[in-house]
Amino acid sequence: MMTPVDDRRRRSSASSVQSTISYSDKERRWGVLDARVCLPAVLNDPRKSSRYANEPVPEIPASTLREVRISDFDGYLRKLKNRNQESQVRQVDRESSNQSFQNRQSQSSSKIPSRFYQNDFDTKKEIQFSLSSGKETKLENISVHDAQLKHWLDLTEVELSRRLSSRAASFLAAVSAQDTLKELLENAQKNAKNLRKEVKIIGETVSGTFAAIHRNNKIARLKETTRLLKVIQTVQQSPATIRLLISTYDFSAAKEYIETIREVLHNELQGIAGLKNLHGELDNAEKQLNGILVEEASNIFDILLTQEDIDGERAKSIQEAIVCAGRLADTTQAIHDVVEKRADTLLSRFKDLEGVERIEKDVESLTKLLHLVKRGVFVDEFEVLCKSSVEVVQHRLLRILQEKHFTQEKDFLRILPILYEFTNTCLREFKTQGPLVMQLKAETNKYLNKFHEERRQRLALLLDSEEWRPAEVPKELQEAIDDVLAQGQGQRQDGDVPVKPKRPVISSAADISGEKFVVIGCSLLMIKMIKEYLGCLRQLPEPSLLHKLADLLFLFNSRCCQLVLGGGATTTLGLRSITTKHLAITARSLQLVLRVIPSVRGAASSVLSDSNTTQVALRQLNKVESDFQTHIQELWGKISAIMDDFFAKHVQKYEVKAPVPSATMKTVVKQLKKLSDSLQEVLQPAEHVTLISKIHTSFTQQMDSRIKALKTSKNDGLLLSDISFYMSSVRKIEGMTGIDWA
Repeated sequence: MMTPVDDRRRRSSASSVQSTISYSDKERRWGVLDARVCLPAVLNDPRKSSRYANEPVPEIPASTLREVRISDFDGYLRKLKNRNQESQVRQVDRESSNQSFQNRQSQSSSKIPSRFYQNDFDTKKEIQFSLSSGKETKLENISVHDAQLKHWLDLTEVELSRRLSSRAASFLAAVSAQDTLKELLENAQKNAKNLRKEVKIIGETVSGTFAAIHRNNKIARLKETTRLLKVIQTVQQSPATIRLLISTYDFSAAKEYIETIREVLHNELQGIAGLKNLHGELDNAEKQLNGILVEEASNIFDILLTQEDIDGERAKSIQEAIVCAGRLADTTQAIHDVVEKRADTLLSRFKDLEGVERIEKDVESLTKLLHLVKRGVFVDEFEVLCKSSVEVVQHRLLRILQEKHFTQEKDFLRILPILYEFTNTCLREFKTQGPLVMQLKAETNKYLNKFHEERRQRLALLLDSEEWRPAEVPKELQEAIDDVLAQGQGQRQDGDVPVKPKRPVISSAADISGEKFVVIGCSLLMIKMIKEYLGCLRQLPEPSLLHKLADLLFLFNSRCCQLVLGGGATTTLGLRSITTKHLAITARSLQLVLRVIPSVRGAASSVLSDSNTTQVALRQLNKVESDFQTHIQELWGKISAIMDDFFAKHVQKYEVKAPVPSATMKTVVKQLKKLSDSLQEVLQPAEHVTLISKIHTSFTQQMDSRIKALKTSKNDGLLLSDISFYMSSVRKIEGMTGIDWA
């Protein structure tokens, strides 16, 4: 029995079949969008040439278009401007409706059970399942289930159409690309066929030229093969050729020949089995050649150093070959052995001599030996041999000097200049001073330190034992003073003896240009030490020695100050007190040393080079000179201070009363006369007058102050009598005749 639903489906299917039968391509206008909903329309496109000839072709209506202008589209463009806005709004609505439709479709599709899409889906089982459901009648169950299956089928058909429609554009692009690819392949096939024809024509044209080129290449290869065969023959004969060159002493050519054969083997004949043993033969030949070169070079220098004869051309050839072979270090060492052996022979010749004489002979023979070594150098690279030979020779000389303990010899100061001159000769002619100069500097410093320390200790002992009384001046010490002054005036040079004035054997005072200095004995010994320092400075022009001399002068000055001004002599020597005579003789002793310091400066400047070290030493000497002057002024000031204290003690007791002369005036005159007598023995007349005048002035000033304090008239008879007594007594002192009351 047919249900209403079945009736509706039947009528729908009939109308659909009727509409399909009434469809005609000729009556319908085709559009681009038809391909998205009708796949057969794409496959049976009448515009494609692949249609069958018997198929009807839709008639394309003819149309006659008139000529248009741009202004005809003005109205359309105005409408289009407004329409774009509306279309954008409609597009958004359309996209949202499509999205909602797709969502509904996906929701509807999700309602279809998965078994409906399985390959083993069985309709009978579904009917049986519907019969077993809980409905009232079986017919009703079947109707409901049939409607449900049809509904699932409709949903499936709609989903399939949607998916085909979404993939239609890709399908059309693929179909269009297939046609394009087919056309490209056909064109490529045609082009390849044409190219083959053209290549064949070109090949037939140039075949003759290629044959000529091939023939020329073959000839060139045959010539190269012939050349290589000749080279192989030459290389095989190379050991004999090398031996021949070595036997004729053509070492440079042999070395170059070996290098050439090696280069050929490496670049042109590499991999030839018959020549693989030739490398070892070349190594042996080169080793033999290097040994012969070193031996020949040492033999040449041996003959040169013993017989003073050399074959210049042969020596030059061998040295060039040695440089080319890179055996300079081995050759230098071998020649060093020859030089060392010869130096030992020369040094042993003069072993019976002693002191300066032996050193002179040794240095002379070694200098000659070094000149012979320099004579044997013909290649620039061998210049290093001269410098290294200087080191070898000086090491042998140092060994002899150390064996003789030359630093302890009495002629050490005479030996040192000879050795320094030898190092200067080496520097001047061989561009190196060698190790000897460092050893000499070390020994020089050691000697100078010992030299200075001995005299420093001696001076300290002499000052501590000094009695601080006038000493006699022996001729030897006076001549030492004269010698120091002569050196400062440039009257003495090395080897020259200055003209000496005649001096008595013993004198009571030292004489410097007619000025007499009554001094202590220690100051005279200080002058002798200064002479020793200057003598050492002439032989060893070291600025450090001037520093040491300045240190010795500083010690003399400072120790005198401590012993006299500081009163140290009362402890060391047991003096009861430091008198004005002690002060005066100390000042004169310092003045004596001070007088020779400019001579020391002049003598040092003439010997030492003008360097920063020398300038520093001279400035130190200037500082010592300034200290001497300060100390001397302090000594004079101390004498004045002693007298001032004496005057102050007695002047404050002075009273203008009888008897005349007063006791104060008698005491002052007595002390002043005693002072004059003691100083007159030490000081020169001019200095004596100056010092007494200064003391007299100090007394008169204190007396004037006392008279004012007493409020006594200057015309008082008793006062004038005392002053007259004082002035008459003072004027009796030598040099004070014209003195007045200040």
